Amino acid sequence: MWPWQFTTCRKIKKIGSFDLEHIQGINKYLYLAKIEVDLLQPSTNQSITLQGCAVKIDLKEKIRVVILSSDQSLVNLNKLAQIYLSHWPNLEEGFQDFSRRVEVFTYTDSTQNFFSTEILV
Repeated sequence: MWPWQFTTCRKIKKIGSFDLEHIQGINKYLYLAKIEVDLLQPSTNQSITLQGCAVKIDLKEKIRVVILSSDQSLVNLNKLAQIYLSHWPNLEEGFQDFSRRVEVFTYTDSTQNFFSTEILV
């Protein structure tokens, strides 16, 4: 989740202090803090609580990304960050990839068809 997402439908329940952690696999040091977020579905007035970690590159900057999970076995912040960052080690790349997927879904959803490499010439 990026800071601008779901602003009207989320409530930050808790956020811990940021600690510098070495993320193996990508060999970077990042500041991680435990976070707990309630996401509300307005149409049904139901919410879900997700836990995870907030990520900063520098203590003086704003939060770059919040990595949330409904899997309670992923309470180790370093492991959760490691799993996410093994797919998107560059924090900006994760947002770009997400945006591309939303765009593709927007174009294909109305037709109920998906792009196929078989139809390409």
